[in-house]
Amino acid sequence: MRHDRIVGPRDGQPATAEQGGPVSQSAAEAKRLKGKLLNDWRLVRRARFNAAKRLRNRYEAGQFAFAVSGIYGFLVPLFLLQFDGYLSNFAGMVISFVAAVAGALSFTIAMQYQQKDFKVRASELHDCARKINDLSRHLSATQ
Repeated sequence: MRHDRIVGPRDGQPATAEQGGPVSQSAAEAKRLKGKLLNDWRLVRRARFNAAKRLRNRYEAGQFAFAVSGIYGFLVPLFLLQFDGYLSNFAGMVISFVAAVAGALSFTIAMQYQQKDFKVRASELHDCARKINDLSRHLSATQ
């Protein structure tokens, strides 16, 4: 946008920044708005990176729960077969029941975490934050 058509108050000449006319006011306003925009983008960028990190952590927690359910489903029956002679029938049934319930709960939690698709959402937020970072660098480089 060119402001050379704005006429100065006294002599009919275009106003300049040195005269304190509309050009200097609009330049100062543009600089202020640019600073505000950069600060807002900085805040949004940090929030997006942090949200992506939290979603990745949730994804990893779901993967861990899925692994725990697999361990319960595999190791407990193996344990019961190995130590069958040392355990009473009741103790074997209790251990079997607790393992089945714990495995089912951790499997359910893992499946719920998988359905929420935290990994994809985290990567989308991370990509968005990177794009905001690129835009802010580009805006910072302009005058």
